[in-house]
Amino acid sequence: MVPCDVRNPPQIESAIRRGRNEAGEFDVVVNNAGVTVFKEFVHTSLLEFEAIVDTVLRGTFLITKKVLPAMIQRKRGSIINVISFAAKTTYTGSAAYSAAKVGVEAMMRVLREEVRGKNIRIINVFPGAVLTPMWSRKHRQSLGGLMIPAEHFAKVVCDAAGQPSSLNIEEIVIRPTVGDLKV
Repeated sequence: MVPCDVRNPPQIESAIRRGRNEAGEFDVVVNNAGVTVFKEFVHTSLLEFEAIVDTVLRGTFLITKKVLPAMIQRKRGSIINVISFAAKTTYTGSAAYSAAKVGVEAMMRVLREEVRGKNIRIINVFPGAVLTPMWSRKHRQSLGGLMIPAEHFAKVVCDAAGQPSSLNIEEIVIRPTVGDLKV
């Protein structure tokens, strides 16, 4: 794992170089960077909108652009995109986040078709509420027991990455047993 600010191309370049030096070419990339604000559209500032879109959509684009050519050359690789169930349904107070996640979904559906036949897997994962620091402390305390534990979610992602190259899991929807949480 090599962390970096996905909004910053020089940091991406450095992180990818470091990863390649330490472990070789990337076989699996998980695009999982995300930020949000829980605000109604009318109260979301341009700065907040840009931060969300730059992290979620542009960051996924930049990371994927850096690793994809080597995967195509080697004729193998998996790109796993942690999108959100917010791309499949409507949650008020999350217009910018939902828009960015839908953008990732559309971009990666197109990429999947462009690399089909090149042994590159594009897997879009749509989780519901996962217990992470993205949620406020108040929400984690009151609803955390209903959320998907992060380690359970990570196991599903790892299992998808480990499937034989003869198949491609294109989409995975993972939701808490109780469905949508009332926040």
